[in-house]
Amino acid sequence: GMGLHSLIENKDLKLEDVGSYAAILGHSPSRGARSQILWNAAFRGLSISGKMYPFDVREDGLARLVEYLKQDSRFLGGAVTMPFKSQILPFLDSVEPEAKLAGAVNCIFKSEGRLQGTNTDGVAACSTLRSELGRDLDGAKVLLLGLGGAGSAVAAYVATAIGKGGLLVLANRDPAALSRA
Repeated sequence: GMGLHSLIENKDLKLEDVGSYAAILGHSPSRGARSQILWNAAFRGLSISGKMYPFDVREDGLARLVEYLKQDSRFLGGAVTMPFKSQILPFLDSVEPEAKLAGAVNCIFKSEGRLQGTNTDGVAACSTLRSELGRDLDGAKVLLLGLGGAGSAVAAYVATAIGKGGLLVLANRDPAALSRA
């Protein structure tokens, strides 16, 4: 089969020396992404024989790279960054309903041999709100200020968590973003 190095732009990675690996997928995470610093510290702290690598990939190579990662038993999962948070959705085996609603995935993980997508921005926002409120979000009234960056993911996850009895009010400087939300 095709080797990993033929699928990514930064060819200098040495993946042979680890039992398992994670990756951050994007246009050029090798030039400045910091996710791997956190992940590698976590691997060391948890005594996991693994390492996270930045994978620079071009648009036309994303589908083939994801297919390769699905087949590679050493691949655990990782992060997705610009510009692939939306483009990666159709290539995954499954996507959390809220992430599908948000149209963006920033985290991928293997579960039962399937590559799944989630959005940690939305998950974290709900978790934070739950702990602040000291209860479940069902039926809550939430005001969300700003739909930039993580905003659309937060909106999708919060809307699902508050349910039919809840109220989500969106406020944004650019009104056009509200019609897309």
